[in-house]
Amino acid sequence: IVIGGSAGCFGLMVEEVDGYSFTSFNKPMFTAFLIGSFIGFSLSNVFLNVVGSSVNTVLLCYAAAPFEFHQNHLQLSNEMKDSWNQRWSDNFV
Repeated sequence: IVIGGSAGCFGLMVEEVDGYSFTSFNKPMFTAFLIGSFIGFSLSNVFLNVVGSSVNTVLLCYAAAPFEFHQNHLQLSNEMKDSWNQRWSDNFV
C-alpha cells in the first residue's frame, strides 16, 4: 500500500511538473494518482512474490533434503541450523 501510494504521488508529480497528461477525464490529478498507484502496487506485488517464492524454496530445500542442502550450500545451511537451534533449542537434534 505504501509503495502504491508513493507511486501514485510520483504519478501526480509527473502530471504536474512535466505537463504529461495521463488521460482526458475531468479530474486529471485524481486519475494520475490512480494510474500511478495501480502500476506501483502491481509491480511491487510481482517483485515481492518473487522474493517470497525464493524464501519458500530455501526453506523447502532445508526441510526436504537437509544433507544435500548442507553439501551444496554449506554457509546457508550452517546459518539456518544456528538460527533454528536458537529458536527451538530443545527440539533440535
